[in-house]
Amino acid sequence: MVSSERVGSSDADEMDVDTQVSRHQVLVTAENGSVGLVTCVSEESYRRLSALQSQLTNALEHPCGLNPRAFRAVESDGSVGRGMLDGALLARWLDLSVTRRSELASRVGANQWEIKADLEAIGGAGLGFL
Repeated sequence: MVSSERVGSSDADEMDVDTQVSRHQVLVTAENGSVGLVTCVSEESYRRLSALQSQLTNALEHPCGLNPRAFRAVESDGSVGRGMLDGALLARWLDLSVTRRSELASRVGANQWEIKADLEAIGGAGLGFL
């Protein structure tokens, strides 16, 4: 007998989190051998992660005293566009203590689960075959 609950429901179904996986990803390589991944995110996720990136830029120490804002500055030819998010910087949020993560999440106006879901979406898990 099957109850009125959905069969196979998970915690993600019960949470109010954007669980759609991006269908478009671009694998980028450079002459120096580096590999990068460009993936699409929803507008809501972009705003949340962009605010988190700003908070992390101010809160974290940066190697060699380099200017992280200048490194991530977007040069544009005048066309309308948005800057890209830096997944490596955003992933450093996971290395912080629980208290610090909670503090930064509250400054962004989100909870930790929303940010974790966004980071999972941009993490490149679909490229496990590489």
